[in-house]
Amino acid sequence: MNDNLKKSLSGRAVKDLLKKVIEDLNNNPYINIDYIFDYKDGYPDYSNNQFKMDASIKFNDSNGETWLIKTTNSIRSDRVKGNQFDAEHIKKLNDKVSKIFLVTSDFADAKEVSNRKKYSEKIRNKQLYSVIDDVISLNNLSMKIREKALENLSNGRRANVLGDESEQMLVHSFNNEVNIEMWNKIKNHTSKSQNYEIFEEILITHGLDKKNEIIKAITATSEIPLLINKGQPKTDVSCRVITNIKKHDINISVKQSNKRNVTVHEGFMEDLLEDFNISRASDFGLALMRLQECGGQINLKEKYPEDNELLEKELFKYNNKLIKYFIFGIGSKQTGMQVANMIVYTKSFKAFNVTDYIEYLKEYPGQFGTPFRFTYPSGGKGKKFQIKGPTNN
Repeated sequence: MNDNLKKSLSGRAVKDLLKKVIEDLNNNPYINIDYIFDYKDGYPDYSNNQFKMDASIKFNDSNGETWLIKTTNSIRSDRVKGNQFDAEHIKKLNDKVSKIFLVTSDFADAKEVSNRKKYSEKIRNKQLYSVIDDVISLNNLSMKIREKALENLSNGRRANVLGDESEQMLVHSFNNEVNIEMWNKIKNHTSKSQNYEIFEEILITHGLDKKNEIIKAITATSEIPLLINKGQPKTDVSCRVITNIKKHDINISVKQSNKRNVTVHEGFMEDLLEDFNISRASDFGLALMRLQECGGQINLKEKYPEDNELLEKELFKYNNKLIKYFIFGIGSKQTGMQVANMIVYTKSFKAFNVTDYIEYLKEYPGQFGTPFRFTYPSGGKGKKFQIKGPTNN
């Protein structure tokens, strides 16, 4: 197959996947959109189809705000300049168009993935003037559309819907036979998948060897057993991958949020002291119990300044252990697949294993020299504590 034919097939495949993504989203009962494929526009007295995009999406619950999508299989400067020209004039012609995205498939060509990420970074960092708002993957587009369409739901309801959908997206990516075939190089590069890039990044981040490991079987589920006390486990999606070399159990904590900080843990300080083998009678143990009693650092500092000072001097020494405990459930009473060994952010997609996430999180300033903020759940002041941690937003 010659290169030009391969590129033609590849571009057509990306457009076909875009249609599938939009049609699937339209079937979601929470998403109220109208869409048009092959959008065209033009100035009065001139051709009405001079400026083109592959799709138009109107958000009916957001005053008809409209996004336009242009697909591509290559981020080449000459091609992007043509897309920029169309985008500039369409935004002048249609004041309902708030965003225009250039979209590529999540495919295995490392060079094109790198080109997309570099171009996106230049737009977001204001290195390039761009009428196109971002260059993103199909999967990223899907998540952005979900978030926009659901923006008028209550915060709690919206978070639950987006969280459930993010988990199911990961389950589907693992159970997608096309992704397995692409990893195993059974199909050539013209085969496309909406979520292959996510699939590949998670497996490689976990430790699979892309060059030497052939996938024999994958099973994935979001049905994780509750804790003995009926609490939620740290793992949201569990996946077992069997290759020609070994078996991998991947337990993922999934984070979907547009906030900078989210709740990552809730529990009793008594349990933490027991799990960390810290005596409640010790000065350090007493200081932690008083932190729970006060509900946060401000009140602790006012009521027990000596305990606040002790935690400022000592608590950061437990950072590695605290991150493992609060984020992954390592060292707690969680067992088996309840204990996570990866964390995945799905809004601005990023996957971390435990070791890398510990180093990543240490850069964030929290309280007592940790990356966390200590507070309490609604109605639980003095009885439980709650931990807020940063996201990658």
